[in-house]
Amino acid sequence: MVILKLKANKEFNYKMHHPWGNKDDFEKLSDNFFTNDIVEVRDSKNAFISRGYINPKSLIFYRALTFDSREKLENKQSFLVQRLLQCWLERRLSGYSTSCRLCFSENDFLPGLIVDYFKTSHGQVFVLQILSLGMHNLVSNPLALMEDLVSRAKVEKLGDVDWENTAVVIRNDSKIREKEGLTVSVPVVLKKSPVINLEDCQILMTHFYLQEPFVMNANLEGGQKTGFFLDQNYNLQRTAEILTQAIKYKQSCGIPIGTVKILDICCYLGQWSLYFGLLLKKLGVSAEFVLLDVSEEAINKAKANLDRYDINYTSLIMDVVEQDFRFEENSFDLVIVDPPAFIKNKKSIPTGKHAYQKLNSKALPFIKNNGFMVSCSCSGLLSLNDFKECLQKTFSRNLVRAKCLAQGGHAPDHPFLVSFPEGYYLKMLLHIVNNKISLN
Repeated sequence: MVILKLKANKEFNYKMHHPWGNKDDFEKLSDNFFTNDIVEVRDSKNAFISRGYINPKSLIFYRALTFDSREKLENKQSFLVQRLLQCWLERRLSGYSTSCRLCFSENDFLPGLIVDYFKTSHGQVFVLQILSLGMHNLVSNPLALMEDLVSRAKVEKLGDVDWENTAVVIRNDSKIREKEGLTVSVPVVLKKSPVINLEDCQILMTHFYLQEPFVMNANLEGGQKTGFFLDQNYNLQRTAEILTQAIKYKQSCGIPIGTVKILDICCYLGQWSLYFGLLLKKLGVSAEFVLLDVSEEAINKAKANLDRYDINYTSLIMDVVEQDFRFEENSFDLVIVDPPAFIKNKKSIPTGKHAYQKLNSKALPFIKNNGFMVSCSCSGLLSLNDFKECLQKTFSRNLVRAKCLAQGGHAPDHPFLVSFPEGYYLKMLLHIVNNKISLN
């Protein structure tokens, strides 16, 4: 095994289990190793720190797979299956019995590997993304890996679906792969199942506050990223708790509630609207939703998802950043602003921050006095403090008094490492908005 020795002044982050390393952190490197080799990192005194893989062509030269010297990584598939079984166990311990993110790259100590797990009423789908050269070399046979995983998961009572009713899709269509020297390709269905329609898959979702699973349609072969965004579970729950308390308080005071109106900006497949539609039905409250998205395909999927549960809505296909909203002012009890990532690289941080301010500013006039506003950002390069600053500028420039009631982030199936701030990307802030500011 090739040994990489760290410079004495570069050891701290590695010893704190940060999973990335730069080429300049190491003493003179040998030319006698290949990118598919597992390498060992040692400190300047030759003590073990970690094992992982390298890619000289990438800005991230080294990625750690283990910080435990007892893990030799000689049998790659056995190592991967065992690590994925641990991930699956942790999801079950966190309350997930249906669809969830099964593996979250560096945050699950498998850098460059995303595995989303989608449960259906009769089967299951694994959607994989391989985003680094080292993981590409490590996962030499993804289909065999998944078959082994499904078999072991049944034995260990983590899963209950057999291989026959399992589908596997590999999504190597992310442009991140280009930075690793990998090709970007169209999605490939490695295994089909007779009980699953991948292009219009009815996935089972469990959200903790609702408790009972519900169904959503998603395109797992051609939809964005892995076909569905699973990361908002905690934020949905936190918002639902506060909205429920607001409704119960009004009911206890005899305040007429009428129809609760919710504006869902960048709705994609309608997850937020469906969730709150089911919640309000449970509370015995009528509701109307307005769904906005730039994608006609997404809107059509969202409409199908809400139609299944007889939820009232209207929908508009529009560019929410560039086109004007035409709604009655002060008409929505809750506005959800959950756009795609506006910041793709460091150069786009200023324009991305402006886009967040612009979109949230456009939403503000339509919130009722003492209504709620959910603002999200999935831009990993935008820090939480910078996102808060964006929102505060939005409120102050619009003469709106807003107080943050809840701060959210990743759901439990998207764990993060405190040693790896780069792996934390999702921010959610829930504000109560007071539009009646005295100007006297």
